[in-house]
Amino acid sequence: MIKPGKYRHYKGGTYVVLFTAQDSETNKPVVVYMNETHGTYYVRSLKEFTSNVMQDSEDGGIPRFKLIDK
Repeated sequence: MIKPGKYRHYKGGTYVVLFTAQDSETNKPVVVYMNETHGTYYVRSLKEFTSNVMQDSEDGGIPRFKLIDK
């Protein structure tokens, strides 16, 4: 799974991963996290949360979310 803690989004926002859960429709893992600034909660598939995004000319891309504090 994924470690709870503070993550930085590749666009700059900071989010706190609270826990992972299971989607009741697909049985796939999801990440439950909170925007640190606004206190809003989100759910995203684990696969998407841990994926890389393409930026400019970087071949493999960069992490969508990067752990910055445990």
